[in-house]
Amino acid sequence: MTFDQIKYFMAVVEYGNFSKAAEYLYISQSSLSKQIKSLEDELKNRLFIRNGIRIELTSAGQLFLEFAKDTIDAYRDFLNQASYNGGHCTLRVGTLPLLLEYSFMDIISHFQMQYEHVLLSLIEDTQSGLMKMLDNRLIDAAIARSDFLSPKNYRIVPSHQDVLCVVCSRNHHLAEKEELSLGDLMNESMILLGEDSSIYRLIREACLQYGFKPNIVFTSNRHTHLLGMIQQESEMISILPNKMIEHNLDSGIAIIEMKEKIYTTTSLILDKRNNENPYLNEFSNWWRTKAAYKSFEDIVERITV
Repeated sequence: MTFDQIKYFMAVVEYGNFSKAAEYLYISQSSLSKQIKSLEDELKNRLFIRNGIRIELTSAGQLFLEFAKDTIDAYRDFLNQASYNGGHCTLRVGTLPLLLEYSFMDIISHFQMQYEHVLLSLIEDTQSGLMKMLDNRLIDAAIARSDFLSPKNYRIVPSHQDVLCVVCSRNHHLAEKEELSLGDLMNESMILLGEDSSIYRLIREACLQYGFKPNIVFTSNRHTHLLGMIQQESEMISILPNKMIEHNLDSGIAIIEMKEKIYTTTSLILDKRNNENPYLNEFSNWWRTKAAYKSFEDIVERITV
């Protein structure tokens, strides 16, 4: 039995089917099935009953679930204790793939130079993956979008507000437009960030509020994949934060502002329950000072002055 197998088991339990669990784990469904089968063979018990798409735990699966939870808790406690061993400290910071786009890498680098005895360990994941790790205290903080988070549960340090824009190929029939309404996108094929992202939810809710269900034909957890597809496929459009488009701008891509402004905020997010890491407040205060909150309007004003 490996720790990865325990994580795979917990993902299947969490998502209720193998397909979604495999997508979350970034492995193929067949690989996930093989790992679970290997675990079942070792334990000499079936852990899941497969009823079509959905799965249920067997009685042995219920017992193993308790063992898996205890094992993950013990692993988390070990990481916390090991973090402070020998006078050194490790800060585990989860992040979305946006550090370069929002110039957060400079802030992290300067913190590391200032606090040489603190090792910053960066872990990249999706929005939902980061929040689950934060809730389970497998990371100390997350650099993620805070659009739908409650300050009752988290300490949120807003860092950057961005506005969503339409992006399409220069060959697309909308490419010459200076501004688009959501209604103009009603019949367009959209490729968006993954379903568990705040961006996906913001766009879907805005379209539904406008009166139509968006025609989403493809999703990816990386904005660079979407921009690459836009370059190759002139019939599709995407909606992404302006900064993420500009940083990866190509001459074959057009950016179009939206009449209905949809904003997203990137923040440093901390679990209010986590006071175990002595340097977490140091990092939070450093972030608050160096990554001073910038609204989209502030940025536009500075550029135009």
